[in-house]
Amino acid sequence: MKKSAAALLLLILLLTMGCTGQVRSSFEEKDLNTVPGIELGEVVQDGNMLTYTLSNHSGETMWYGAEIRLETEKRGEWYKVQPVADFTAEIYGLSSSSEKGMRLNLGSFKDMKSGTHRLIKTFYLTEYNELRKMEEPGKEMYHVSCEFEIKK
Repeated sequence: MKKSAAALLLLILLLTMGCTGQVRSSFEEKDLNTVPGIELGEVVQDGNMLTYTLSNHSGETMWYGAEIRLETEKRGEWYKVQPVADFTAEIYGLSSSSEKGMRLNLGSFKDMKSGTHRLIKTFYLTEYNELRKMEEPGKEMYHVSCEFEIKK
């Protein structure tokens, strides 16, 4: 029984990692960019630094953390690029009709290579807390993404 359970776990691990040792993306296209008015703007590469804009024109405040997910495309499939370290657990608010310029150092990720990539930012929309009488991040997660090319 233990051998078959271990074999099943090994098979699942191999299927999710693929031949490259990388972890396949957990995001499906239908789950990305579902909130009208919230976008990641064009990604510009300057050496080892990426700049992009997070835009909120949704009509309500969005809440997001420091974490950004970087994925790479290989043979039509997306794979997570592993960060060197974890991101801090801070949360920021971006009111509607606002934009925030962002920067990302490619040195924060392991094994960066040229090719097609995408950024994925997780965020929450505002909910009103009746008990506290204030707006705060909601419980439902949303994801916004943008594809771009990296040249190394």
